[in-house]
Amino acid sequence: MHVISITFIVKFLTLINTFTCSRSCRHETESRLRIHITDAKKQRWEVPYNLLPREQPPPLKQNIKRFRKNPLSVSEYSSSELVFSYTSDPFSFAVKRKSNGDTLFDSTSNESDSFGLLVFKDQYLEISTKLPKNASLYGLGENTQPHGMKLHPNDPYTLYTTDISAINLNSDLYGSHPLYMDLRNYGGIPYAHGVLLLNSNGMDVFYKGNSLTYKIIGGVLDFYFFAGPTPLSVVDQYTSFIGRPAPMPYWAFGMIHFSLFLSPIIVMHIFLSLKRKYLPKKKKMKMKRLNDTDT
Repeated sequence: MHVISITFIVKFLTLINTFTCSRSCRHETESRLRIHITDAKKQRWEVPYNLLPREQPPPLKQNIKRFRKNPLSVSEYSSSELVFSYTSDPFSFAVKRKSNGDTLFDSTSNESDSFGLLVFKDQYLEISTKLPKNASLYGLGENTQPHGMKLHPNDPYTLYTTDISAINLNSDLYGSHPLYMDLRNYGGIPYAHGVLLLNSNGMDVFYKGNSLTYKIIGGVLDFYFFAGPTPLSVVDQYTSFIGRPAPMPYWAFGMIHFSLFLSPIIVMHIFLSLKRKYLPKKKKMKMKRLNDTDT
């Protein structure tokens, strides 16, 4: 396996503060690329590494040298399928698919774009990417959107987990998965890739059709790119990183219907209906329990 890991430091000038950011890029597998952007001088909140085991980024630099006012420069690093490139001044980066040259993520901002350059402050982060008009985006859960899982332009998507019923539209739910899957048709051939921003802070994501913008209230920019190239392989690569869902025992199916939001009469009706239609007979249930005990 060919693995590339680089670390570089860029200074940000904002109207309020000056930040020196440390950035690392690593092709962790042939189909997964990680780009980690944080403050080079002090530690910031990240998803705990003991909760989601993953490789630690390079240590923060203690001595920051003075930066030269050098002209724009571009560097490129490649794995078998994902190509990472960045521009040092002003800082931006892009990720391309090596097999067909399609740009999957591009934070470069020009005068004609509707978004600005990357913003990195103490309690506010903002980064955008250009998107082709024929892209179809899915994900950014967990929430209830009237259009379903497919993202629609000009609809804001907020990730701020709440413990409420899923019957309410335009609401955030229990979990937060800042992942979207991008389905494209390139030269008549369908391709899919996934983009995960591993950040547990509250965030708004704005999809405008030809761009997507993250606005986050803290933490770091920790991107993971999954090459796909099919929707199934994107899901496989994503779940291999965050962990596979645990299989449920057969006898537990249907228990989700028993909720605090339902009256006892409705719960009893659901229970009797499941028992009459779906639950196995006692003899079969005993055999199932014996098999489960043996395994």
